[in-house]
Amino acid sequence: VVSPEVSPDTAYGGRYRVSTTLTVAGTYSVRVQLSGQDISGSPYALRVYPSQEVAQMSTLEGYGAVSNPAKLTAMARLQLRDRFGNALSGPGKLSENCLQPPCVSASVSGSTVMSAAVRDTADGGYELSYRATRSGDYYLSVTYLGERIAGSRNLEICGGYCIKRSSLPASLS
Repeated sequence: VVSPEVSPDTAYGGRYRVSTTLTVAGTYSVRVQLSGQDISGSPYALRVYPSQEVAQMSTLEGYGAVSNPAKLTAMARLQLRDRFGNALSGPGKLSENCLQPPCVSASVSGSTVMSAAVRDTADGGYELSYRATRSGDYYLSVTYLGERIAGSRNLEICGGYCIKRSSLPASLS
């Protein structure tokens, strides 16, 4: 990753103020030069962490977020992301904003309504599981701190082995 170019604002008694906005989490190399020469300690590493989690940027992943055979437990994963799309990771990140659980709620509605079990995986995400007893069309609704996750979607619960509708020829779907 190429570090962004920044320009100092103004000299303050031999000091310069520099600012930039980094939107991608990771480690950056910061090089500071005076008259073309590195100053003492330059370059140095700057670690940028994901910012505050945002429900609308978070993603829902896994086969259980698309379709699943009836009477089998379906699994999906909610990955919390910040406003720039960086995935949150590591324990402790989720508890900062979640003062009164449940932080994540999930339900599946259709011919029957079911709640989904939710487990904090302490790595920036949650594991969701549910079991539908009847085939049909359902809707998986997931919220984080009361805000709907953009990945909430329609599901197909089938009687046996599921074939994704999108993989069928137009004449059969």
